Amino acid sequence: MRTDGSSAILAIIDGGVDIDHPDLVKNIWTNPREIPGNGLDDDGNGYPDDVNGWNFADKTPTPVKDKHGTHVAGIAAASGNNGIGISGVAWNAQIMPLDVFGNAGTSDKAISDAIYYAVNNGAKVINISLGKSFKSSPEDTLSLLSNEYKNAFAYAKAKDVFIAVSAGNEGGTRGDLTKWKGVGNIDRYSSDPPLLTRLFSNIATVVSSDSTNEKAGYSSYGQSAGIAAPGGDTAKTIDLYIPGPGDTGKPEKATVNFGILSTVPVGTGNSMFGGNYDFLQGTSMASPVIAGMATLIRSANPSISAQDTLAILRAGATAEPSLASAVKGGLTANLYKSLQIAENWTGAGDLLKLEQSDETPVVNLKFLTDGALTVKGTTTVSRSASFDPITGFYKAIDSFGSVYDGLGNIVRPGDSNYAAIALNEDNIVSSISGVSIGNEKSAINEFSLAESTFLAPYAKVNENTWFAFKEANSDAFAHFKLLGANQFGFEDMKGGGDLDFNDHIITFAVDTLA
Repeated sequence: MRTDGSSAILAIIDGGVDIDHPDLVKNIWTNPREIPGNGLDDDGNGYPDDVNGWNFADKTPTPVKDKHGTHVAGIAAASGNNGIGISGVAWNAQIMPLDVFGNAGTSDKAISDAIYYAVNNGAKVINISLGKSFKSSPEDTLSLLSNEYKNAFAYAKAKDVFIAVSAGNEGGTRGDLTKWKGVGNIDRYSSDPPLLTRLFSNIATVVSSDSTNEKAGYSSYGQSAGIAAPGGDTAKTIDLYIPGPGDTGKPEKATVNFGILSTVPVGTGNSMFGGNYDFLQGTSMASPVIAGMATLIRSANPSISAQDTLAILRAGATAEPSLASAVKGGLTANLYKSLQIAENWTGAGDLLKLEQSDETPVVNLKFLTDGALTVKGTTTVSRSASFDPITGFYKAIDSFGSVYDGLGNIVRPGDSNYAAIALNEDNIVSSISGVSIGNEKSAINEFSLAESTFLAPYAKVNENTWFAFKEANSDAFAHFKLLGANQFGFEDMKGGGDLDFNDHIITFAVDTLA
């Protein structure tokens, strides 16, 4: 099964969208409860004649056609299979245009009102490609934001609406020179609305990648960002050979725009594309890629929540080492893999199966964001052994059990100091570790975890410490075996004993994402 986002409503909170654009007009949302042009508030929602959304800056149903807003809308959901122009990511979704710039200019009040409007009128995904930066810590800035503004985002979360926001374009030299050094680091300085990912688990902050799968030079970045997506490269001057009249046979210097091609207000764009399309680049262009993907994911399976959507986006993403410093886990969007997860979705426990095999018996929590997204569940431990093992989990950086030492160096199973570093107090997951139970007994521990990581099992039996990786063990034997989905069997005797792997059986279950 595949989906094109049919019938899903995707709200674009931005500058005004050209709702008459031939590549958008078919997909523009229509308020079924409003009678066009009668000047009345037919549906009683406080917005008279809001047939196709609202202009919250100028308090009118008429948007001010804007290049940025129209471009963003096209990336997310321009019509597909219509024989013209481009195709958006969710090419058959309904675009709800919510103008927060108009002629008057934007404000937190306009954005807040637009969020409430989107939620109350059926949008399940919102894109917000706008923002501002502050020279203060995210913690300090969060405390200064108005409750009215934060409450709008809280309302979207409570109503199960997913929000994609652009990380910002302060990551290059220009930002350092014109503002302050490191302004693009959203972990260190404040970028609003990206800093709201620290409060709400339904928000994905989107970093822009370039055509080589590295961070785009302009893009803001940080470990609090949830995912990367293509946002276009900066325009470059290159040697370009174009045959034609007066051809010298030699390349000439030409400035080529490597941005994203999308819709712009009719007649204002590049003449090569009939004036209706143009190139732009920025995290504003990357964010609607994710918003469109989220729309497809939620269309594929209506049971998928906003929090599930963020986890599925990250679980299906491709880990790029070149993006590791730009976004948590170096994760860049992979629509095909994320849709595969969505189409087979039965619940949050599905995500734990993605990195499991006999060779790598670990729990994968890389779909978390180290922000507000948490996973809740239980571990069940049963014992059938003469020895009394103490079992638990420690944090690893990959599915092969690698860990960081205190200096940030990678230590792998088999390195001489592995056990001491793997089981230091910073790596041990206290809520699901140190479990010791009586023979033929079982125990259940509830947990709530919020860190993006891999969890690897360990056990201590008398003077021995055993791992799931044979290279880390003195007897060169892997003492844990994957018995089933998220279930680990432990063999407590040196050298493998009777090889039944039932001395401790640990079952790791996830109930919900929150």
